[in-house]
Amino acid sequence: MTHVRVLMINAYGTGGIARTVVNLANALVERHEVEIITVYRRRNRPAYWIDPRIEVTHLVDARKSALTQGVGSPHADLARQPSRLTTALDSNMTGLTDKLLVASLRALSPGILITTRPSLHALAADFVPADVITIAQDHLNFETRTAHPELAHLMERSLPKLDALAVLTEADARDYEHMLRGTDTVVTAIPNALPWPVRAPAELTTTTVVSAGRLVEQKGFDRLIEAFAPVASAHPDWQLHIYGMGEKRPALLGLVGQLGLGDQVRLMGYSDSMAEVLRGASIYAMASRFEGFGMVLIEAMSVGLPLVSFDCPRGPGEIVIDGYNGYLVANGDVAEFSRCLLALMDDPALRARLGGASREAARGFEMAPIAQRWDVLFADLSARRRARG
Repeated sequence: MTHVRVLMINAYGTGGIARTVVNLANALVERHEVEIITVYRRRNRPAYWIDPRIEVTHLVDARKSALTQGVGSPHADLARQPSRLTTALDSNMTGLTDKLLVASLRALSPGILITTRPSLHALAADFVPADVITIAQDHLNFETRTAHPELAHLMERSLPKLDALAVLTEADARDYEHMLRGTDTVVTAIPNALPWPVRAPAELTTTTVVSAGRLVEQKGFDRLIEAFAPVASAHPDWQLHIYGMGEKRPALLGLVGQLGLGDQVRLMGYSDSMAEVLRGASIYAMASRFEGFGMVLIEAMSVGLPLVSFDCPRGPGEIVIDGYNGYLVANGDVAEFSRCLLALMDDPALRARLGGASREAARGFEMAPIAQRWDVLFADLSARRRARG
């Protein structure tokens, strides 16, 4: 049984990375000894269920009670200092995390370590013992990840020292293979897995378009609302429901009011039962400006929703097959996005055909085949290590 450790910033949080990483750990524990090392613990209980067989180790107790008790301590002083080992671009990293992470990484026994963001990739490259197999799992697309020169340099410096890099799309794998040509680092694409098995299909009889994500600039909900406006006037019985919380909520509410869509566009807030939300809709729409993958697209597919998505970098282009399980729209073409929504609203048979194809395609994203791809990677890297002696 292989000892697999997953190093992440916050295993207790509600973000997409926390959810997908915890889901993966829950699957791997069926065949491996799994430990989650979380830099921060910011709440009493994790937002997502963690299998009790998984050991969870936190380095910094950032709950309010712990922070209050630590005022004036040496740790508190270190926590106010910037990281000297990674990058100032990562606000999670401090002098305190430098100290604790270096000690933790140096003490690792043989096994596999999966890191989940550039700062952690860099620390693993510099401080993990030689008998630990290191895998960087990156959750953001290549273009966005390398747009800042400092972050690009961090990746170029650290990734060649690691055994493997696992990214979420084939397009990202090609870009990183080019960056890492001439190195021994294995680059592979392993998508995120569904958090649940493929479900009973949605009936597709409601007059609801659904979308979900953090209410931030990246997710493009302003573009979605603008695309829905001409559709709403043609179909006053249809509604757009947007799930999620975030800083753009006031601006989005203002846009809804400005376009006169108050009766048809609703900001629904956070839901902890997205599978049921999706089963109650008839179309899923994604208007993101960029993505690491597009997790909610495969969740919508699992209940048989037809998709409409911008072909943003990256993820949708490898999930949405235009005209088969939905429509893939040139990034930023709001008018075409409107036309695709309208086509699905007007044609129940088209919704059923594309939705059925969505649900079948979702089976490739169930946890069993994705976990198997991780097992193959582990075996391959172990064999490479043995071959090198």
